[in-house]
Amino acid sequence: MWLGRSALPCGVGLFPALLGCGAAPTSDQAVTHAPIVVDGHGTDRGNGTAAAPFRTLGRALAAAKPGDTVQLAAGDYTLAAGEEWGYSAPPRLTIRGDTSQTTHLYGPAYDGRPGFEVVGTLTLEHLELNGFGTALEQTAPGALSLSDVNVVNCTAGVVVRETSQGAVVRIDDSQISGGVFVDAPESELYIDATDVDGSTSSAAVNFSGRRVDISGSTLRPGATSFGVSLRAGALSLSDTSISGGNYGVYQLLGSSRLRHTQIEDYGSIGLYFASGALDLGTETEAGDNAFVDRGVGTAFGLYVDTGTEPATASNTSFDGVTPEASVVTATTEEVAAPGAYFITPGQRLTFFRVSEP
Repeated sequence: MWLGRSALPCGVGLFPALLGCGAAPTSDQAVTHAPIVVDGHGTDRGNGTAAAPFRTLGRALAAAKPGDTVQLAAGDYTLAAGEEWGYSAPPRLTIRGDTSQTTHLYGPAYDGRPGFEVVGTLTLEHLELNGFGTALEQTAPGALSLSDVNVVNCTAGVVVRETSQGAVVRIDDSQISGGVFVDAPESELYIDATDVDGSTSSAAVNFSGRRVDISGSTLRPGATSFGVSLRAGALSLSDTSISGGNYGVYQLLGSSRLRHTQIEDYGSIGLYFASGALDLGTETEAGDNAFVDRGVGTAFGLYVDTGTEPATASNTSFDGVTPEASVVTATTEEVAAPGAYFITPGQRLTFFRVSEP
């Protein structure tokens, strides 16, 4: 018996596309879900909608699926209010607050639990994380993105473990206390328009990976010795200030490129160059960097150690003095110019002057 087109179930027949049946989304297609809403005035017996929000972030994470967004209303999210912390999240999750000044996540008073353990891809926006031992700890490959996120009163701000091989971390328009620590092969770190403060145990930025780009930011070592500790990878600093500490940049391995960057108020060495490559400006591209020590009289802006490639600098000043174009070579004796540079035997430093518009 002929049933007619309207009687056939969707997808049955030789030509399902002609019957108006929509294809099921593939695993690679984004699925848009309504935000899961959390409000301190809600209840965890709700359904996570704007009309019946959950009370806790923990309940929202339990209900979230890959690709979801959790929307937090302004307010304080605390242990007393039902949070448990040490949370993990499904892949591709976004947690969005009202603003970083009005949406506060308060930690468990340094009991060892991180605010979040990141095991995939997590985006945080418009939040403050306050009082955690470690605010964010990435332990598996994936991506972590922070925008308008304040991390305050934390022993460690962002930690990326060695197990997070190839992780990508992006931080912009944020404030991070406790530093950023990345120790993951092939990882990448991008920091833009952000203030980063170190802690007693971590540099402002401690990096071992493939690439770290820092632009338009301020780094303050605080009680630790280093503004940036580069143990492996390629470092790019542009339009950035590093203030305080014993060393501004401590480069053990890798390469560094600095443009329009000021390293100031260091007690010993502005940039310690142990091995690899260093570009403070070239013959055709001005570096426009500045090194300014804290006036102790024994500090050096730049220390060129053994095992390094020839370093270059252009339009870069040391305590207000910009060297003329020249090549400074240390033969069997080091060349020491307090306030400017120290070059170990066998190494050289080439200065250029580049005309700028």
